[in-house]
Amino acid sequence: MPAYTFFASAAGVAACNGIPVIAEVDDSLTLDPEAAERALTRRTKAIVVVHMRGAAGQMDALLDLAKRKGLPLVEDVAQAAGGSFRGKRLGSLGTAGCFSFDHYKILSSGEGGFITTDDEWLYTRAQSWHDTAACWRPDRFAHERREGELFAGENYRMSELQGAVAMAQIRKTDTMLAGYRRARDLIRAGIDKFPGLGFRRLTDPAGDTAICLILYLPTADLTRRAIEELHAEGVPAGGVYDSKVRDWHIYTYWDHIIEKKCVAADGLPWSAVPAAELPKYSRDMCPRTLDLLGRSVHIEINHNYGDEDCHAIAGGINKVLHHLLR
Repeated sequence: MPAYTFFASAAGVAACNGIPVIAEVDDSLTLDPEAAERALTRRTKAIVVVHMRGAAGQMDALLDLAKRKGLPLVEDVAQAAGGSFRGKRLGSLGTAGCFSFDHYKILSSGEGGFITTDDEWLYTRAQSWHDTAACWRPDRFAHERREGELFAGENYRMSELQGAVAMAQIRKTDTMLAGYRRARDLIRAGIDKFPGLGFRRLTDPAGDTAICLILYLPTADLTRRAIEELHAEGVPAGGVYDSKVRDWHIYTYWDHIIEKKCVAADGLPWSAVPAAELPKYSRDMCPRTLDLLGRSVHIEINHNYGDEDCHAIAGGINKVLHHLLR
């Protein structure tokens, strides 16, 4: 899994007695396929790609890697609901897609989520897992059809109210994305060319949800200065790896994983694997990820922005970058 994702991506693995293996992201700020392949071992059970900040990961290369290695590819679509890759919706390309309706996401019902898959067996097991494994089989009272169909599940049901809100949100997806994309295009077109200015690489620009526009500046110091000046201009800009807040979207703050924390005295999941085969966690293990995040400026976008808003944001960016990069 990538070094840039919310901590829950790794926590879910550890909670199921799996060992999270953390790999570099590239300039798309999603999992680097080459780094992912280098991280594979005989124990690897799955590859997790996170469509971070609304944009698709490198699905062509990752699907090829998963196929060559005979591994499931799990799509974390929590921040990219409605996005696509080469005409196919995110969450429909891998073995399973995981979505979130948390208040921070594109679509929100306050909390909750859903998964997508075209694997009937996985679908049945997922439904059982989220609802105490009591109901979700063709014949709920029958003996199991095959080993693994019956197990003690959990209870993660959304409420009916949250489900109703979520359905209404889903129906609004394309309208909202059209607003995000229009605003992104207007802002992007209004930014002048500057030496040393780069933009996040999009694996499929047409499929980007456009919830933000990410710029790269030459150094972390320039990035810090730019964000301060952009705030002064009223531009909705933020940085990532320069915050005084411990941002759980960055692996360096995953103390739970790096320090191999566990809830039980038996030390699982870490105690189940010989120490020599455990990942070598350290806070400097993914230097490229930290460099990219340290140089990135995130311009937040609202799908309700009008022309005047977009022109004002682009003008503020130009004013700041003219001062810093000329």
